[in-house]
Amino acid sequence: MFCSIFIAGLKRYLTKVDENLLSLIILLLRSSASAQSLGSVLAAQKNAMIEIM
Repeated sequence: MFCSIFIAGLKRYLTKVDENLLSLIILLLRSSASAQSLGSVLAAQKNAMIEIM
């Protein structure tokens, strides 16, 4: 009886952790993607500045 309650609680806890982990991973991926796009924009601006000179 107690064991099944414990396992059910553990499953609930693990799924909650998985959701939090997943949202964190998505957030990190988004931020790294935006950082990469920002980097490429800055590189393009730098190249344009060099060409103008």
